[in-house]
Amino acid sequence: MKAEISKCRRWFLAALIGIAIFAAALVVSSPILDRLANMAAERHRAAQEMSNLTVFSLPRQSFDDRPLTTVNSLDDIKRVESQCIDLASRVGNAVVSVKPPSKGGASGVIISVDGLVLSQWHVSHLRADARNVSDVYNPGELTTVILADGGERKAKLLGADSTFDLSLLQLVDPGPFPFVPLIAESRVRTGDWVVKLGHPLGFRKDRPAPFRLGRVVGSTRQAFVTDCPIVSGDSGGPFFDLDGRLVGIVNGSDAGVHNHFARGDQNRDMYDLVNMGINSPRIATLLESMKKGKMSSLGPRLYARELQGSEPLPDEQWTRATSKRGFLSPIAAPFRRSVVSVVNADISIALATVVDSEGYAVTKATHLPPNPQCRLPDGSVKKVDVIAVNKAIDVAVLLLPECGANPVKWTENKVNPVGTVTLAVGYGGNVHGFGVISVATRTLNNIQEPRYSLPLRVSPNAPELLGTASKEPGI
Repeated sequence: MKAEISKCRRWFLAALIGIAIFAAALVVSSPILDRLANMAAERHRAAQEMSNLTVFSLPRQSFDDRPLTTVNSLDDIKRVESQCIDLASRVGNAVVSVKPPSKGGASGVIISVDGLVLSQWHVSHLRADARNVSDVYNPGELTTVILADGGERKAKLLGADSTFDLSLLQLVDPGPFPFVPLIAESRVRTGDWVVKLGHPLGFRKDRPAPFRLGRVVGSTRQAFVTDCPIVSGDSGGPFFDLDGRLVGIVNGSDAGVHNHFARGDQNRDMYDLVNMGINSPRIATLLESMKKGKMSSLGPRLYARELQGSEPLPDEQWTRATSKRGFLSPIAAPFRRSVVSVVNADISIALATVVDSEGYAVTKATHLPPNPQCRLPDGSVKKVDVIAVNKAIDVAVLLLPECGANPVKWTENKVNPVGTVTLAVGYGGNVHGFGVISVATRTLNNIQEPRYSLPLRVSPNAPELLGTASKEPGI
């Protein structure tokens, strides 16, 4: 009997020891299990992020989408103009200038009320003296942002994505700030109208961010190409659609993309007109990692390759390609007899606009030859008289002979709002330029006349040497 009791006690003690060991193992392994769970969650998030790189919750878009918006009449242009004027008054205050150390100014846009600023990696993070892509300013370092009202604010660098050339900054001062939200569903397709704002050649106190209009001439699920005018200092600046939605950020140029949209001919006038943008849906997938201060390594620009497979907008629908603005020809037709060509030795050197029924025309004074002639609307070339010259604003008034020219009608508005559509009409009614008023009218004070004498053009004979020839070897 005692042996039986002893055996039960041993089993009972063994069970107690086993339970104690199991409990201790649970206590010890709890942090490990937590780490394993966190690793699994991290892998899931990483997989989700990788999925987001190529898959968007957007309607399927093929490379051969037809233009969404065609423009065939003056009424169409007026509708575009109305939207532009409204847009100009709503989004400009969110556009800022970014001034990294040892660099000139560029652009950005505030996308949250607390001051998140979206810009480009090469603007805010890449050092001015960088020898390679790893020479960067680090997250946490400070830079300067100039708001639309001219006030300078400190901003902390957050993360950046060098492949898509995007960056994020955080204004240090508390908000609220004027902003335009980044909405993942906001995108543009081929044929849409877009507006570009930024600070070309840096911020100027007397000039808000200029407003520029263009069209999307090609698009994919990640990026798009426009014919909006863009120059140095516009880097980091936003694109908006005509409803005021932020639809993308300007991106660097790509020779393959330029060549594709110029149809393989680098001498075509469209080659230098195209500018890329990364669309908002793509930016939205990168935003959280940039908020956390992550700096991605430079990878292949597959989005540029995709654009090379997209179907370009038909030439006649572009806004800036010379002689390709077929959609504007009916609008410019009434002005065929309102513009004459100033010629020198039968070569057209300038235009003159007929402004009065008596035959007065206005032209650029510094383009006048010594004995000016004009090619009239009927094709004949006749001598014209110079009636007046204002050197300070470089304007000359000519008197044309009787030629049946139709004077243009002066606008009744002394000041036209930003966003007003403008056309530059050439000889014969050809459209030489199309765009909008980019900056509000400003008063020019203390205009100084130049010291040179007019006219500056020389007679059409053998060229004259101006200055003293150097005896040193030339270039």
